[in-house]
Amino acid sequence: IRPSTNKRYDAMTVKPKTSIPKLFGASLSQSIARLLLMMLIGLTPAAGESSTGFIPYDYIRLSVGTTTHNDYGLAYPVTYAFHILPASPDLKVYRRYSATEDWLRITEKTAGDSFNGIEAVRFSAGNDTAFVTVAFGDTSDEIHLRITDLSDEIIDVDYLGITDYYDNRDAVVVVTGDDWGCGEEHEIGFQAACDLFAEARIWFTAGIVTQGFDGDSTLAPDWDAVQAKIEQGYVEPASHSRTHPFPPYFDYDSETEGSRDDIINNVDVPYAKGDQEYIYAWLEPYGLSDYNVLSALGDHGYLVSRMYGEEDYTFADWDNIWGLFDRVGYSIEMGDNNSGICDWCGLCVPTVWTLNNKFDGVIAVGGIYHLMVHPQCVDWSENGYARPHINYIKNRPNLWYVGFGHLYLYRFMQERHIVSFEKVPHIYACGDVNGSDEIDIDDVVYLLNYVFLDGPPPPSDEVCDANCSGNCDIDDVVYLLNYIFADGPAPCEDCPL
Repeated sequence: IRPSTNKRYDAMTVKPKTSIPKLFGASLSQSIARLLLMMLIGLTPAAGESSTGFIPYDYIRLSVGTTTHNDYGLAYPVTYAFHILPASPDLKVYRRYSATEDWLRITEKTAGDSFNGIEAVRFSAGNDTAFVTVAFGDTSDEIHLRITDLSDEIIDVDYLGITDYYDNRDAVVVVTGDDWGCGEEHEIGFQAACDLFAEARIWFTAGIVTQGFDGDSTLAPDWDAVQAKIEQGYVEPASHSRTHPFPPYFDYDSETEGSRDDIINNVDVPYAKGDQEYIYAWLEPYGLSDYNVLSALGDHGYLVSRMYGEEDYTFADWDNIWGLFDRVGYSIEMGDNNSGICDWCGLCVPTVWTLNNKFDGVIAVGGIYHLMVHPQCVDWSENGYARPHINYIKNRPNLWYVGFGHLYLYRFMQERHIVSFEKVPHIYACGDVNGSDEIDIDDVVYLLNYVFLDGPPPPSDEVCDANCSGNCDIDDVVYLLNYIFADGPAPCEDCPL
């Protein structure tokens, strides 16, 4: 192989100039004529692109702005849908965060698998859609993807966007609980709730009053206990303020930003961006708010505020004024207002049939089943009403079980269109007309087929302009033949790719 002075060709494979076919024993013009004759009687050019005109790309790039990435972390996995052209079985998907990293194959799951909040890929029943679930990394604003066949050859896809729900699930289950940090009975209730929901693998968003009800530090949460439940799994901490005040607050920033920082400084929050942690959900004290609360929440990186109010089972709309989603209620509250602890809670439901019926209705319409609890008001015992309901709603592969804040982080990425999509083109050297990453006789045949027989186009107009004339024509064929077989000059060194 003749060494090239053109750095574009240093990594290019060029076939040796030995055993030259008898076809090229004559003059170049005769060789061209014979090549044309062979094509006319059915010679098929070797091609780097499909007969449908698909030009391979290097990889898919998903990207976000650096400021948005830093402000919100974006570490919860999001599902990107791709239409496969044509439908194909036995596909693979790889992910990396930068060109310097190795490709990592993403674990494939099926519709019958139960999984939530992890990276995965699932293919539709007809193998015509790939649901690729990935999260942004700590140090890069990009995600690179390759969707390939079993031979690791990249396949053609159309980007369909981010699915409404994780893994394109049918509906959602969310659970929020209020008042961790209001006394011993509340502490006991939250410990029991965390255990039962973790056992069922249902995410539980726990609203923490970080400095104790009315600022009484003796009522503040046991942070070691909170950390233990987070490590046990399926617990998302949320802010329920510092002191559980009625609006108007004495100090809005202290209650919103301060409580957020109290949580971050005392426990390790799931789905962090490296050392950067985020609190996305605010559970309103007394279910009340005002404009100053909403303004402070938007300023301090919250995404959603949960109020009191039943029958909510859809997403809240984005509020451009405050910079977060509108206040949203829940579907139903589980509890017993005869417990003597929450006698103010007149709408609590301790009846399993009522709870299950509400769940069935929300799931039937593809909604968000948002179960709300005050854990101190719920019977978490073996014979209580909580366990049968939780067993009824758990472990359904078609449902997405997610923390309340993470639900709205996902919705933020989907509804606000913060992720851009691009197919990164493969860089071909001039003369690599068929896109095979080799310059050889196959490129000559391919170019003749394209120029004279309306064959498939090259990856770009530039790669076939071997002599830098600005055109793709018979002169480029002669130039390539001279380069391959007669020690001629390399194809155009200044190819504008």
